[in-house]
Amino acid sequence: MILVPIGHLYTAATQEEVRDIFMVTPSLGYAGGGAATLGPTNGVVLKTTDGGNNWAVVGNTNYRNYSTFWLDADKGFMGSRGTYGVLKTTNGGVTWDSLNLAAGTATGLWYGLYFSDANNGLACGSSGLVIRTTDGGTTWTTSTSNFGTSVVYALKNIEPNKYIIVGSSGKYGISTDGGATFAQSVTPGSTSAVYDVDFFDTQTGWLVGSSEQSLKQPTVVPHGLNKLVVQQAHYTLLRRLMQQPHGLAEVVEP
Repeated sequence: MILVPIGHLYTAATQEEVRDIFMVTPSLGYAGGGAATLGPTNGVVLKTTDGGNNWAVVGNTNYRNYSTFWLDADKGFMGSRGTYGVLKTTNGGVTWDSLNLAAGTATGLWYGLYFSDANNGLACGSSGLVIRTTDGGTTWTTSTSNFGTSVVYALKNIEPNKYIIVGSSGKYGISTDGGATFAQSVTPGSTSAVYDVDFFDTQTGWLVGSSEQSLKQPTVVPHGLNKLVVQQAHYTLLRRLMQQPHGLAEVVEP
């Protein structure tokens, strides 16, 4: 994968697939990826300290990492595969502890992570699963996503106790009880997969997904979102665009 900021060309520090990036500060960030096979170093954790100009491998997990979220420079999480597929670090990604999720299957993938503080967090992934923790990942409970077996690809906190999840078949869901239950709907005008979501304020957000379809005009949608601006674009170009380093113009996979 090549990251293309405005006016510059950078190559990644690994030839394996990079699936998610999280910037702790404008200078400090982490990325996760790796190979989709089991092995002690097949999951890759990358770190930048200069705003994405340079990246280095700082740690490894045993499978490809699909999502990442960081509380600060030292404490972070990776979403990978399996019933122990959310991992936690307290030393900047050098070593990782697998957390017992008590949910999912051995081959289930964890595509999204979000923590509102050091204790309270959610993870989402295969088979409509959303799980949450209130003790920093020590224990987890399964939320009611109402997604059936549809994949949940991403989640976002909109305001205190209010979350949105997005996934396959154009589905999205809203929770107003801290992520315990979600009311499921379908994005206006499309049933194509939605891969990511971000909100600029409590009312206005963007979704990105497949099929290169777009619906840019404001539209009224249920569950208290008065305006949801939806942009669906090609997955390989725009997935995770909202979490890329500052100034990134596009993501190009040669």
